[in-house]
Amino acid sequence: MQTRANWRVLVGRDRELADFDAVLADPRARGYVIRGAAGVGKSRLAEECLARAARAGMRVARATASAGASALPLGAIAHLLPAAAAPADPSRPADPSRPADPSRPADPSRPAGSAGDLAAIVAELARPDQGARMVLVDDLHLLDATSARLLRDLLDAEAIRLIVTVRAGEPVGDEVTALLATPLLRLAELTELDQEAVDGLLRAVLGGPASRRALGVLYQASGGNPLYLRELVHGHLRAGTLAGDGEVWHLSEDPAGEGRPVGTAALTELIDTHLGMAGAAGLEVLDTLALCGPLPEADLRAAGQDHALSELVGADLIRFVADGRRTLVTLTHPIYDEILRGRIGELRARMLLGRQIDRVEAHGARRRDDALHVATWRLAATGTADPALLARAASQAQHAGDFQRVRSLLEALPASAHTAATRGMLALTLADFGEWERADELLGDLAAASADEGEVLLLTVARATSLLWGAGRADLALAANAEGRARITDPASLRVVQVTEGTVRALSGEPTRGLALLGEHLPRDHRELADVNAWLHGATAAGMALAATGRAAEGMDWAEHAYETHRRLETAELVSQPVTTRLTAVFALGECGRLTEARALGQACVDAMMPTGTASPRAWGALYLGRVEWLAGHLTEARRWYAEAAAVARNQRHHQVEHLALIGLTASAAALGDLAAADEARGRAAAHRPLGFLAGEDRLGEAWSQVARGHLALAREILLESAGRARDTGHLSCEGLLLTELARLGGARAAAARLAEIARIAGDRLAAARAELAGALAARAPARLLAVADELEELGADLLAAEAATAAAAFHDRGGRRGAAARARRRAEDPASRCPGMRTPLLAFAAGPAQLTPREWEIALLASAGRPSKDIAKALGLSARTVDNHLSSVYAKLGVSTRRDLREALAVVTV
Repeated sequence: MQTRANWRVLVGRDRELADFDAVLADPRARGYVIRGAAGVGKSRLAEECLARAARAGMRVARATASAGASALPLGAIAHLLPAAAAPADPSRPADPSRPADPSRPADPSRPAGSAGDLAAIVAELARPDQGARMVLVDDLHLLDATSARLLRDLLDAEAIRLIVTVRAGEPVGDEVTALLATPLLRLAELTELDQEAVDGLLRAVLGGPASRRALGVLYQASGGNPLYLRELVHGHLRAGTLAGDGEVWHLSEDPAGEGRPVGTAALTELIDTHLGMAGAAGLEVLDTLALCGPLPEADLRAAGQDHALSELVGADLIRFVADGRRTLVTLTHPIYDEILRGRIGELRARMLLGRQIDRVEAHGARRRDDALHVATWRLAATGTADPALLARAASQAQHAGDFQRVRSLLEALPASAHTAATRGMLALTLADFGEWERADELLGDLAAASADEGEVLLLTVARATSLLWGAGRADLALAANAEGRARITDPASLRVVQVTEGTVRALSGEPTRGLALLGEHLPRDHRELADVNAWLHGATAAGMALAATGRAAEGMDWAEHAYETHRRLETAELVSQPVTTRLTAVFALGECGRLTEARALGQACVDAMMPTGTASPRAWGALYLGRVEWLAGHLTEARRWYAEAAAVARNQRHHQVEHLALIGLTASAAALGDLAAADEARGRAAAHRPLGFLAGEDRLGEAWSQVARGHLALAREILLESAGRARDTGHLSCEGLLLTELARLGGARAAAARLAEIARIAGDRLAAARAELAGALAARAPARLLAVADELEELGADLLAAEAATAAAAFHDRGGRRGAAARARRRAEDPASRCPGMRTPLLAFAAGPAQLTPREWEIALLASAGRPSKDIAKALGLSARTVDNHLSSVYAKLGVSTRRDLREALAVVTV
C-alpha cells in the first residue's frame, strides 16, 4: 500500500477552505494568510487554495522562502519576476548570450531591489494585459526584506493577490510584518486537527476506518498534528503493528505493548531537535516523566527542580494539569514519552525510578494510587516487590480495569503469598484475556480445596462470572454456580448464589426467568447483599434484561442506579471499573429511542476504557454502539463498530460477543450491498456458539443477505420466524426490531398489529414510531407516513425517516399527486443524507418506476438478480406462467427486454 502518496488528501479544513473561497469571490480581498505551528498542514492547505484559484481562471505562481534564499535580495521570488528584473546571483558567471537590459543601469555597485528597480517591476506586472495572478509564498517568515517590500507594493497596485504561510512563534522582520498588516488580507489561524478530523484523515489515507482504539492512540500521540500523525502511521505500518482486517485498521493489542506509538527516524529527529532545548536538569525531569508518567508538581519542586520546570515550560516540553486539589506535571506530547524511553539506558532508568520511589515513600505513600505506582516502578527497576504491596497494587489496578497491570503484578507474587482473593483476581484477569479454561481450572481447584464458606462463595461467584463473560458458556456458569450452592448453608450467601444464577439466565437467553430470580433476591441497596461484585453484576443484568424485554425505561433506572452505586463504592474487592457498569445505559438508551444520547455515552465509555486495555467491556461497548447505529440507519458506522467489536473479541477469545458482532457485521455489510463481506462474516459467526442474548437477531444477517440477492420473500420468512423466536424467549426489543425489518421489506400488514401491541407494552417513543410506520405502510397513508417521518427523525432514526417520507412520495405518485410527491421526496433528503451508501428495497421501490405494482416490483428484483422464472415462482408460491406474465408487463412498462437491462433500470441494492 502506497501510504505516502495518499497523504496528499486534505481533511478537516472545511472552514478554512470556505474562508478562502470567500476571499476568492471578493474582488477587494488581497489574499489569505495561513499561520500555524510546524506540521499542522499549512503548506497542504495553501496548495489546495492555489489550485482553487487556478480552477477559477487565475494565473498562479508559487515560491518558497528559505534561510538560504533570504541572503539574496529577491532571491526567493526571482523566478516570478520579469527576466530583466531578476536579481543577479554573484556566485553565477554572466550569461553572454543574454542581451543587456537597457532599462537597468550597468553599474554593478547599484544594490538589487532599489526603489527604482521595485517601481519598474511593479509597473511591468501591473499592466492591464498581465491579468489576475495569485501567488503562493510558503514560509513567509523566512522571506528577505526586499521581497516582502516588493510583494506589498504589488498588492497595493492590485497586480497580485497572495496566499502565504507563516510559522507561528517565529520572529519576522519589519518588512514582513508590514506586509502582513496589509488591509484586506484575511488571516487563518491553523490549529491541530480534532479527533473527528484525524478519523477522516486516517480513513482517507488507509482506505478504510481505523478502530476506535487505533484512532485514540494515534490522535493522542500526535496531538492532532498531521506531520506527527503521518510519521506515526508510517512507523506502525513498517513495524506491522497497524494492520487492516478487511473492515477496520487495528493497532496491535499484544500485552508486550506493541500498540504504543511507533514513529519513524524522521519523527525522532524532529522531536530530538525540540527535546535538545532541555539542559541536564531539565532532561532528568523529562526522563523521569517518561518513566513514571504524570507526577505531582510538589514532588518535583521538593527535589529542587524549580528552575528546570520553568525552562521546560518555556520550551513547551511540559505542562501543568489540575488533578483535584493537586497539580500534575506531564509531557506536552505523548510521543515525547516513547522517544525519551527509547534512549534511557537501563542503569539510568533504575536510578530515576529509585529516586521517584524514595520521594513517594518519603511522604508515606498515602495517595490512593501510590501503591500501584510504587509496585509498578519497583518491578521495572528490580523485578520484585513486597508481596503485600503487589497484592494491594493489583487490587487497585483491577478496580481501574487495567487487567494487563493486574496480571503482571499478580504473576510477580510468590506462590506462597497468594490468597483465595488474589487467585480469584488472577483468574478473572485470565478470563479477560480469553484464557478461561485456565481460569476455571484455577478457581475450581481453589473452591474444592477450601473448607471456608466465605471463600467458596467468593470463588463460586468469580467462577460463574468468568465462565459467562470469558467463555460465553451459560451452561457451564450455571453448573459451577449450582456446585457452589450445594456447599453453602448460610442464607445470606445463598442469596448471593441466587442473584448470580439470575444474572446468568438474564443474559443468556432467559431474560424473563432471570428477572424473576433477580426480582426476588436482588435488593435495591447493595449493602443488603453479602457480595458487592455479585450485586453489581446482578444490577447490570437487571438493566439489560429489562431493556431487552421491552421495559427500557425500567432498564434505564436500574442502569443509572447501578452506575451511581458503583461510582461511589470505595472497596478493594471491586473487580471492575464504574464505566463498565455504565455500558448498560447505552443499550437501554438505544431501546428507548434516545439514539443521540446513546451514541454520545457509548463513545465516551469506550474511549474511557482505551487507556486500560480492558478488552471484554470494550468489545461489548462497541457492539452496543453498532446496534445504536443500526437503529439510526447509519450502516457505514454500524459496520465499523460491529467490525471493531468482533476484532477485539476475537483477539481476546470472547466468542459470545464476537458472535453477536459478526451477526451485526453481516447485516450491515449486506444492507450496504457488500455480499462478499457479509458472507465472510456470516461464515465466521457460524463457528461460534451463541450466548442466547438478543435471541432472534442471530438470523438478521441472513435475512439481509437474502435481501441483497433480491430474495425479499425468503428474507421476510426468516424475519417472521426469528420474530416468533424472540417472542418465545421474552426478547420483546428484538421482536420489535425484527418486525420493523419485516415491515420495511414489504411485510407491513403482517407486522403492524404485533408492533402496535409491543408499543403498548413498551410505552416508549421508538416502539410507538415503529408501530405507526408499519401501520401507515400497510394502510398506504402518505399523510401518516410524513408525520411518522418527523417523529423518527427527531429520535435519530434517520433511515426509517427517509424510508417513511419516500414511501409517502410513492403513494402520492400513484395517486397522481405530483406536487405532494415532490415535496415528500424533498422531505426525505435530509435524513437520507445522513445514511450514506444506503439503497434499501423500500427506498428503491418508492423512488423507482411509479407504474410497477408491488408484486411486479418483487418479481423484477428477483429477475434482475438472475433468477430463472421457475425459481421465482417457487419462492413466491406462483406459477411460472404467472411470473412470466408479470415480467412481460414489467418489460413493457420500463421499456427493456432483458434481465440485464432490467437490473440497470431498477438500480437497487442487489449485487
